[in-house]
Amino acid sequence: MKLSFLRIFILLILSAVFSAFLCLPSSKAQEQLIEKTPPPLIWPGGQLVRFQPGVKSFAESTKAAKEIAPGVKYYSLVGRNWDDEPLSGYVAEINPSQKLLEIHLAVGGDNLGQLEALSQMAKRHGAVAAVNGGFFNFSGGLPIGTLIKDGQLLNSEDLLRTAVGIKENNQLLLGYYDPAKGSIPSLKHLVTAGPLLVSEGQPLWQGVVEGFRGSILKRAARTAVGVNKQGHLLFVVVDGRQKEPKAGLSLEEMAYLMVDLGAQSAAALDGGGSSAMWVKDRLVSHPSDGKERKIANAFLILHQIPVYLNEKRLFFDVPPETEKGRVLVPLRGIFEALQAKVDWDQSTATVTAVLEDKTILLTMGKQEALINEQKVWLDVPPQIRAGRTMVPLRFVSEALGAKVIWQNNPPAIYINH
Repeated sequence: MKLSFLRIFILLILSAVFSAFLCLPSSKAQEQLIEKTPPPLIWPGGQLVRFQPGVKSFAESTKAAKEIAPGVKYYSLVGRNWDDEPLSGYVAEINPSQKLLEIHLAVGGDNLGQLEALSQMAKRHGAVAAVNGGFFNFSGGLPIGTLIKDGQLLNSEDLLRTAVGIKENNQLLLGYYDPAKGSIPSLKHLVTAGPLLVSEGQPLWQGVVEGFRGSILKRAARTAVGVNKQGHLLFVVVDGRQKEPKAGLSLEEMAYLMVDLGAQSAAALDGGGSSAMWVKDRLVSHPSDGKERKIANAFLILHQIPVYLNEKRLFFDVPPETEKGRVLVPLRGIFEALQAKVDWDQSTATVTAVLEDKTILLTMGKQEALINEQKVWLDVPPQIRAGRTMVPLRFVSEALGAKVIWQNNPPAIYINH
């Protein structure tokens, strides 16, 4: 019986599909194919910004940079994307060698899998500036890919995507990280992010190679980190998908923006509704969700003297500072870390702290304090900083009966109780 033309055609199609299925490489072979993918091509685009009358160039924006802390400069920028739509962006430039400066990776609520707004993370740590970090799952809050914090591997997932790492000396590392090959010397923090945007000063088109698809490739709010010729880190955020005509940037456009800002190498972090930048005491960017999105992790720029209590790092919304050669520390933060009860009397401007068998009384502006009704002289009187009572480090030692060690290089405070 002769087969109809339609049946023959169907059989040929099925045969081709079956043959292709038999020829599919194993998962290992697929990984090898991915590894052998040709290096990314430089995207053939024009200059990112087409300047118009009344619109500042990036160079002009850079001149208006303000030093918000030693070694940290901040400025905003305006321009146009390739379709001539308005662009608003924010840049924090960091000198990694600045004394007391630290790039810190924070996780939501200090617990892996918990989500928290960037502004809350920044406030809790007393950050000078902050940006959102790597990608994460909305359902469980866990990071997508690998996450290393303070040298500890907290999450491991082998993804062929660019990772953003920070070394002990605040140096930036960009590239593929294989958790199976062990740790990298001096690596302090790392998140899987991507794609790679800039290499050797050239913009790259790496998005599809690293597995990004669909809406992620379209214009949106963006966050990126890079390093310039001076070795300074550049944290950059651009607004996107706003009600007003600010569509944001595609990954290609973001690559050109980073080059325009002087980046020699750069990579994207999580974007879209997660993109956000915090500077000093406020959110300077405009989240595309209309409000801050809770995120899993963030990069914080800290400029403070580290404090360790019984070998555990403490963070304060108002960090330690120096006054007339004396180090002032936040009394409430340290005492509450020891489970002490602290009360403030507004009418008398006094602080009462009860810790174990000790009752401590301090009055703002007075160098005389009471410990169990015994007078103690302070080198510097207690002072209020942003609503927090700051007292001399030496007083903490006397009040607690604790051993307080001051480390000169690098500066750090160790309290053992």
